[in-house]
Amino acid sequence: MYINTFLILLINFIFLTFNFLVNGEPSLVVHSLTRKSLKNNSLNLDFKKFNNFNKLNFFNFSNDLSKINLKSINFSNDLNQSKFKVRNLQDDPNINNYIDDVVWAMIPNMGTPNQPVVMAIDLENPDFIVESKSLCDSSCSLDLFDQSISSTYKTLNHNISQIKQFNISENGFDLVSISNMTAVNQSIGLISSVINSSDTAVQTILSGTIGLAYGKDKENICLNMKNNGVISKNMFSMMLIPQFGIDFCKNNASLCDDKIKDGGIFIFGGYDINLLPDNTDPESQIYWIPVIDKNQWIVQFPSDAGIIFLGLINGTLQYSGGKFGNYMVPTLITTTSQVVFSVTLARTLSESHNGWVDPTHGYVGRCGGMIPPCFLFPYGDGVNPKIYSVMDYSYFYTKPIPNDKTTCYAGFSDMNLANTSYWVLGTPFFANLDIHAFKKVFTGLYTIFDRDNDRIGFVRGKVKT
Repeated sequence: MYINTFLILLINFIFLTFNFLVNGEPSLVVHSLTRKSLKNNSLNLDFKKFNNFNKLNFFNFSNDLSKINLKSINFSNDLNQSKFKVRNLQDDPNINNYIDDVVWAMIPNMGTPNQPVVMAIDLENPDFIVESKSLCDSSCSLDLFDQSISSTYKTLNHNISQIKQFNISENGFDLVSISNMTAVNQSIGLISSVINSSDTAVQTILSGTIGLAYGKDKENICLNMKNNGVISKNMFSMMLIPQFGIDFCKNNASLCDDKIKDGGIFIFGGYDINLLPDNTDPESQIYWIPVIDKNQWIVQFPSDAGIIFLGLINGTLQYSGGKFGNYMVPTLITTTSQVVFSVTLARTLSESHNGWVDPTHGYVGRCGGMIPPCFLFPYGDGVNPKIYSVMDYSYFYTKPIPNDKTTCYAGFSDMNLANTSYWVLGTPFFANLDIHAFKKVFTGLYTIFDRDNDRIGFVRGKVKT
């Protein structure tokens, strides 16, 4: 076992030394992501139907918004949120998604010899957890890690715990290889059962999660690789591509890189300047936002950021939006599909779609999708922001409520219904594909998580380098 670990470290060292001589810094660990749809309970919408609404699928700010007067949103109303009824988190179906409909996954190799496993990315927990072949019951997937045949696996303890929907009954250490790099002595939680796993698709797709949050006394895999010299920075970055973007790339292969076309790209150790529209001065292109919680990826959006959306307001189709100003609350960035807005914004979005708040199902409305909100950094006058993110339309008003095919979940909730003290922006915020107004190239939202400097950066990243 110790010989195997030494050889892995030696191989990593040789590779890093060669790369340092060539590039001047340790290599980035680059891995393709795969978008996994776990449930088929959403409407099949044709994204082309939205082309009539000012080309919001491929937003060109230089043309679309320059002559539009926006109806403003007064976010100061959020100071009076307490007048609304507060419900427990588990009572809100828009938030209580133990198992998301869609996840972005990577396939690392574990143990010696290598065992490939499909792992979802998790920004809310620091733990690397995987289903165990010898411990798991019938609720687990078919693709399991067998620690008994790994010569490098070491048992730590048999403490029982629960992380989200997973029950853990053993903890240990082993090698985890991602692309061409290996994390040695990676802390691993072995899953013995999955709660509420009645969906057969979940049982056959996911084997666990790669936690990338920062818990107390926890070393996630990114920090592990930095501490062992595999990467030089405690930083990772990713670009997620939504389903309509995946379909676009399949039909337009020359416009998308192979490593991105199946769902996106994930990089340990930094960010790839080749993904930026202009790689001559990368830092000036990135919109950095400080992290204000040392254990979670919670940010405080600057007062100059804002949001716009298109909806029916007093019977007229028009844009609405405004700067967050001094009323923007902290925001949790997550890789779940959760979206939680302030009461003011959630109710404004709902009303613009002729939606309502159902006492059982939360925010709902007529099925058929909606033009998604768009975040602007900075907001300015609503024209030509430095960075923007048009949220993925497929999450909004496309999932029918039980026993009613005409009424759909809104896809978002508000802070009172969710019983949170912060906004939540999940993968509908990350995953998008647009055409860059000036560079005339297709871009996604490239997000950089920099733990060394406690900040998150946003930049439009090219899907074809």
